[in-house]
Amino acid sequence: MKKAASIFLRSEVTKQDIAQLSRWMDHPAVTRYLNEHAAISRSLDTLITEVPEPLLKQRLSAGGRFYFVSLRCGRSIGFISLKRMPAAGDYEIVTAIGEPALWGSGFGARALRLALQEAFYPRDSTVQRLFATIHHDNARSLRLFLHAGFTPVGEAGACQRLLLTRDAFFRPKSGSVQA
Repeated sequence: MKKAASIFLRSEVTKQDIAQLSRWMDHPAVTRYLNEHAAISRSLDTLITEVPEPLLKQRLSAGGRFYFVSLRCGRSIGFISLKRMPAAGDYEIVTAIGEPALWGSGFGARALRLALQEAFYPRDSTVQRLFATIHHDNARSLRLFLHAGFTPVGEAGACQRLLLTRDAFFRPKSGSVQA
């Protein structure tokens, strides 16, 4: 596996970003395990034409937070979404690297680590528990989330439900040395 280049999470959204996201949502390999409706690309295309660019961030972050996974040069290669769930402090995390040529290069792991920091590190963060719902056939994502500290908490149809709590995120890992 190649080492992932430096990436960052970007919350600013441009019409170009939405067009890229729409292309990813049209790619069967990218959407194979995502729970998006079939017309998501058309909905995104409508955003481009009907929503002023300064309001795009609000639209994508409605009900939570949305980030583009970006290379240092600014090019987007994927996204992370944190959606508020009905219970206070509960969020669902969705992550996707939209460029299949970059799969297996460490970008997903790096993006997930950055997303967990965004979710749990701010003192004023309301995130107490993060859930991920991952299809059983998506072995790469299951390994990624389990390695990041998520634990299985149940089934949802053909998917595994995983959980990471704020306490578990900050708990020292076994074998680590406390300073």
